[in-house]
Amino acid sequence: MEQTFPAEAIRRVVISDVSDDLSVEGWSQQAIKVACGETISQLVPEGETLLISGCDDALKLWVPYEVSIVAHRIQGDVEMNNVLHVEVAAVDGDIAVKDLNGDLRVDHCASDITLTNIKGNVSLDSVGGDLTAKRMDILQIPGPIGGDAVLNDVRSLRVGPVGGDLALRDVQECIAANVGGDLVSDGNIATLQAGSIDGDCTLKHAGNAQIQLSVVNGDFTIDGGSEVKINYIAGDATFSGGAQCVIALFNVDGDFTVVGASSVQVGNVSSDCTLRDIQGDVTLGAIGSDVTIMGVVGDVQLAGVGGDATLEGIGGRVQIASVGGDLSLKAAFATDEETHVVVGGDAMIQLPESPNLTISASVGGEISGRSIPASRRGSVVNLVYGEGLAKLTLQVGGDLQIRSNEGPRNSSTSSSAWGWESFEQDMAQFSMEMGRLGEELGRTIENALRGTAPVGQDISHKVEEQLRRARLFTQKQEQKAAKLARQASKQAGKVHVRINDREWRMDDDRIQRMIDQASRAAAEGVYGALDAVEQALRNLHIPLPPKYGRPSTPPTPPSPAEQERMQPPVPPVPPAEQERMQPPVPPVPPSLAEQTPGEKKEAANIEQEREAILRMIAEGRITPEEGDMLLEALADKEHDK
Repeated sequence: MEQTFPAEAIRRVVISDVSDDLSVEGWSQQAIKVACGETISQLVPEGETLLISGCDDALKLWVPYEVSIVAHRIQGDVEMNNVLHVEVAAVDGDIAVKDLNGDLRVDHCASDITLTNIKGNVSLDSVGGDLTAKRMDILQIPGPIGGDAVLNDVRSLRVGPVGGDLALRDVQECIAANVGGDLVSDGNIATLQAGSIDGDCTLKHAGNAQIQLSVVNGDFTIDGGSEVKINYIAGDATFSGGAQCVIALFNVDGDFTVVGASSVQVGNVSSDCTLRDIQGDVTLGAIGSDVTIMGVVGDVQLAGVGGDATLEGIGGRVQIASVGGDLSLKAAFATDEETHVVVGGDAMIQLPESPNLTISASVGGEISGRSIPASRRGSVVNLVYGEGLAKLTLQVGGDLQIRSNEGPRNSSTSSSAWGWESFEQDMAQFSMEMGRLGEELGRTIENALRGTAPVGQDISHKVEEQLRRARLFTQKQEQKAAKLARQASKQAGKVHVRINDREWRMDDDRIQRMIDQASRAAAEGVYGALDAVEQALRNLHIPLPPKYGRPSTPPTPPSPAEQERMQPPVPPVPPAEQERMQPPVPPVPPSLAEQTPGEKKEAANIEQEREAILRMIAEGRITPEEGDMLLEALADKEHDK
């Protein structure tokens, strides 16, 4: 049957119970045309509404553009073009809507939906098959999509679970529950939020997008972006082209690669980690394999590396807890910066031009570098470049190589137990700092990921296990240092000192004797003797022996006039003893005599310390070689000032 009638008063057509396909086409005529191969049970106008019900064959309608369509219980496909509003419910076949001037609502569709150029809002309760949507403002799908979803030129998308892939092109905002396949976005994405993505996630031309994802069970790749927060990535993670991007990840099971970012915060990377051109800070937890970091303007914090670590062009502070393999480090070593690193293999340190750094290292292998004295295996080395204001403390299981354009201003290497015990104290303090670093890192990542879905227990346990392994490695390295210290205590300790291309070789006994002589000289009135020796050894970074205890402050010496009255007559000295006669004790400086009891004594100035050393040489308390070394060390102190 086919029927046409005037439609000036009709504003809505309600269609129900169609056993086959339904097609509605808008036209410019003010008439409604109905075509059906079978008889229609109901075709009744009621005011502004036309009721059509009960059609056993395909039904086709032509209606004016401004008419709205309501259709439900359609067993075949539905196709609607160029009408005002559309409401569809309970459709067994496919739905295709095009060039709609108003809103679209679909309550249930068992098959595919294709939408094109919808000017109003679109709400789909659920989609049994695939969804293809193009050119619309707002699309909301609270229910599931059984198949794939392809969206193009959509300003705002809110979608429930997607059973297949989700493909976005020029979609500005997307909030999705879960994606059963891959998620791909190409261009113009501003906001993306999603729960779990079972496949890969690829974001092309992300621009200034803000990304928040809970779980990506495949690979994650993004080009651009301004902020990315992801709890868990099961595959590889690759970031590029986002110089202003802030990256915060909890766990990456595969490789992690970043080329260009504002800052990076990651709790755990199970495989390799490569970072380049980071404008801000980098905070990393445990890295299971190798790590390469090149070009970081800010600070670098790294809890643990299972393999090798290469860091180059680090502008800020560097904190590395442990490196299981080899370490290659090239950093600025800013003033007052303190860096501690435990290295299981070899270490290569590249110093900047005009370094201002103090290096203290325990080395299980060989030590090499420009103007660095040779040492045997299992030594502690102290190197001072410039004024030595920055500090680098290393525990290296293998060899240590220092690369620089200039040699250290002064250096000392020691195989004695003293050096190892002092180094053990530093490492014990570092172990405590590492614990705090782990806690701070956890809080930092937690704060950075605030707003994303909670992390599952299995993911949290994985990250905790990686950090636990890093801490265990550090503890083992500390035990190794303790073992080397015990071995050193059984050997004759050797100390090799180098200052401005001059070298001295000492041992534990000579250092102990110099301290004993200085202590005795100070007690016998050689003002500043003990201070001078202590200061010189500190300048050389030679630790004081543990059995050494500084004597309590002696009583204030009497004034020169009192000394003359209190001095007993001196018996004549035999001629044979004349040559060994010590020079007279000089008068005590007035500033010292004027000190009240209990008042803290002022430190001797450089000239007084030099005079004390020269007097100890003259009195035979120390050898000229020992005095020469101490005087050079004091001159080094004067250079610092």
